[in-house]
Amino acid sequence: MSSHSILLTNRGFKVFSSDFIIDNFAFISLFAIAILTVFQDLSFLFYFSFAYVAAALFYLYYKLKVGYIYYLSFFYQLTLYLLLTPIGFLNWFTISFSLCVYFIFSLRGNVFYKFRFPTGLFLALLSVALGLILERLYILKLNLFAINPEMPFGFFPKVTGIFLNPFVASGEIFSPSFFSILESLDLYLLMFVGFLFLRQENFILDLILIAMIAFIFGFYYRYDLMFCKNKVINFTSLWYILFSAPGRSHHLSSLYSLFVALCTVGISYFLIHSGYIFPPILFIIIFFILYGIIFYLVTESILTKNLLYKYVVRK
Repeated sequence: MSSHSILLTNRGFKVFSSDFIIDNFAFISLFAIAILTVFQDLSFLFYFSFAYVAAALFYLYYKLKVGYIYYLSFFYQLTLYLLLTPIGFLNWFTISFSLCVYFIFSLRGNVFYKFRFPTGLFLALLSVALGLILERLYILKLNLFAINPEMPFGFFPKVTGIFLNPFVASGEIFSPSFFSILESLDLYLLMFVGFLFLRQENFILDLILIAMIAFIFGFYYRYDLMFCKNKVINFTSLWYILFSAPGRSHHLSSLYSLFVALCTVGISYFLIHSGYIFPPILFIIIFFILYGIIFYLVTESILTKNLLYKYVVRK
């Protein structure tokens, strides 16, 4: 049974989550992390306030001029963007640029609803890409390396964050600005994931999905697994939080998610053995691209002639 009800209104179809209480709990928990971050460092107050005000104005415009948008999912993804992006890449340039690109993409409809790629991840990737470009042009100084580091992952001298290369030269340790706020939570992030299972009736299938995600990261860090086990848990939790955002239960079925994860396992195996150095975020990007493509094919009825369709798509 779908965990969303779809109602026809004078402005088209609206999707209301029957997991509304859990959606609220998810957003409040994530927003509480943002508030605690501001209390710890007031410099975040200006960036976060700017992002929320700009997003609120766009939300009102979108709702009045374009169509319905599930507000909990919208602001959850915005909060996820601010907490997922490495701190060094959160500034006036990157936040303004990322939000402007997203607003332009969404003026004629919710692109991310049709393709099912997490908005928060998309915005984070934009900010990181722009930050690297600005640093290369000597416009922005990121200060990625710390002379006297005091950082959450300082006891992992060979391990960086989820967005950039997994290994660095001996003796080099990245500064705290390289890591996102969610990454700094480490094992506490696992506690944040637990209640998200409550929205799924397919509890066992979601456990299998998490096990497959953990396997990918575990194989990625297989040579340093004893030192990186907290990172595997942390990255697995980040992946599942992206997947379990409010409003996601009208997506495809858990069986379909497992199929996409299995494909990601296969692609990851060849990537890891290719010898190329790449960041862990690539696994998450591959997963959601595959998921988005299949979601689009199904929702556009391109796969409706397939005999397996009725067994794969949640009724």
